[in-house]
Amino acid sequence: MSVLAAVTAAVMRSEPSRVPVERAALWLVGAAFLVATPVQPWYGILLVALAILAGRLEWLAVAAAGHPVYVSLFTDLPGDARTLRVSSYTVAALVVLIATLLRRRHGTHACPQAAIVTG
Repeated sequence: MSVLAAVTAAVMRSEPSRVPVERAALWLVGAAFLVATPVQPWYGILLVALAILAGRLEWLAVAAAGHPVYVSLFTDLPGDARTLRVSSYTVAALVVLIATLLRRRHGTHACPQAAIVTG
């Protein structure tokens, strides 16, 4: 809950002209996903839409993180569902973190795929 509160405070304190609305919404919804770790994959539809609008396709990993857990609930895969849930969302969070660090390192503000999609 503290992660979600920190992201909310950061978005609320940020300058609106610097942070586009779709990116702020993506951060809030993405942080909520990383905190709540939903298992039902259809919850990710909102996150997918926001990731595409914001041009931050790395967040698609977070939207997809619930799929392995959901599939494991209906199959006889060995292992613990909780461990799979935590590891899936941890990997997704690492994808977002690494993409963000690489973007900052290279000084780009949008991913190349977003430029293709938007025009």
